[in-house]
Amino acid sequence: MQLSDGLRNHLVATGSLKAAVDGAVIRLYSGTAPATPHDAVPAGSTMLCEVSVGGAGTGVTFEQGPNAGLLLKAPGESWEGTVNAADTATWFRLVYPADADDSSTSAVRIQGTVQAAGGDMQITNPNLSAGATQIIDYFSIVMPAA
Repeated sequence: MQLSDGLRNHLVATGSLKAAVDGAVIRLYSGTAPATPHDAVPAGSTMLCEVSVGGAGTGVTFEQGPNAGLLLKAPGESWEGTVNAADTATWFRLVYPADADDSSTSAVRIQGTVQAAGGDMQITNPNLSAGATQIIDYFSIVMPAA
């Protein structure tokens, strides 16, 4: 996963990872991911789904206490979204709902790959169907020990 400068600067000078990412949504995209989370979503990439609490647009939250360097999805929340277009999800961004997906070095973003196995985000079937509900049951952000 890649962290934006906006998120890294928050962690260095302002506050916790939890404080930085609570209230964000997760956007699943098809196509080729930009080189960095600072870059705009490239032409040819389509936002397939925006995942939020109950699919209502409310940003997600994470557990109160860290667990061995893991920041985990709040277990009482249902993270879901309706798929807008049928395609294969290949990458994601965790962003605030108002993020315009443009070029930014100050936006708080986490970007990574989506795959059935081995990606930064693993989903059972990355081939999404329009109108289907995409659910994220488990999500964690790992802070490395060294």
